Amino acid sequence: MGTTDEERVAEGGRLLAELRADDADGSTAQRVAVAVSTDVVGRPRQARPWSFLIVMATLVGVTIATDANVVTGTGAALAVTVVIALIERRLTLRGIVDGAMQGIESMLFVIVLTVLAFMVQEMNIALQLADFVIQVTEPVLTPALLPAIVFVVCGIYAYATGSFWDLAAVITPVVLPLAIALGADPILAGAAVFSGAALGSTTCLYGDGIILASRTIGIKPINLMLAILPYAGIAAVLSLIAYLVAGFAMV
Repeated sequence: MGTTDEERVAEGGRLLAELRADDADGSTAQRVAVAVSTDVVGRPRQARPWSFLIVMATLVGVTIATDANVVTGTGAALAVTVVIALIERRLTLRGIVDGAMQGIESMLFVIVLTVLAFMVQEMNIALQLADFVIQVTEPVLTPALLPAIVFVVCGIYAYATGSFWDLAAVITPVVLPLAIALGADPILAGAAVFSGAALGSTTCLYGDGIILASRTIGIKPINLMLAILPYAGIAAVLSLIAYLVAGFAMV
C-alpha cells in the first residue's frame, strides 16, 4: 500500500471495487475500508467537521445573498469544497475531476427519466386530464365526502402521472371554490389536495422522488417503489379514514 494519503485512498478504492463482486459477506471489503480510513501508523484519520460547516455556510450565505439563487449557492459551495479538499490533501486535482465525471455519468439516467416524466405531465395538461377527472367526480361530491374524494382522486392522478406541483396548481383553484359552494371546509379540502398529490407523486415509479432516491442509494426504481408501497398504503388508509371523520364532523 502507498505511503501517502492519496496513494492509499486510490489503492483502497480499486481494491474495494474489485472485492464487491466476489466478497459475499463484505468482511474483506470492510477491512480494506478501515485500512483506507487510517493513517500510516494505524491511527484513525481525524475528522474535520469545520470543513463541512464552512461548505454549508457558503451554500446558505451565497444563496441568501443572491436572492435565493440555489444554483449560484451550490456552485459557490462546490468551489469551496474543491479548495478545502486540495488544501487538506484529501483529493488530488485529477481525483476531483474523476469524481465529477463519475457524478455526471451517474446522473445521466436520472436526467433522462426526469425529462420523460415532465413530458408525460405536459401531455396530461394539454389533454386536460385533470378537468376530465373533476367533471367525472363532481356529481357524487357532497360536503362530507368532498375531502376524502379529493384525497383519493388526487392520489390516483398523481400516482398515474408522477406530478405534484402542477397537479396542485391545476386542481386547487377548482376544489377550493367548489368546497365553499358546497359548504365544506376549504382548508380541509386544500389539505386533501396536497396530501393526495404527495402520496401519489412519492410512490410513482417514474416520479422524480423515486428516481432520485433510487439512483442515490443504487437500487432500481421498481424495487424502491415496492418497498415504499406497504407503508404508503397504511398512511393512505389512515388518512382516508381521517378525512372521512373530519368531513362529517365539520359539515
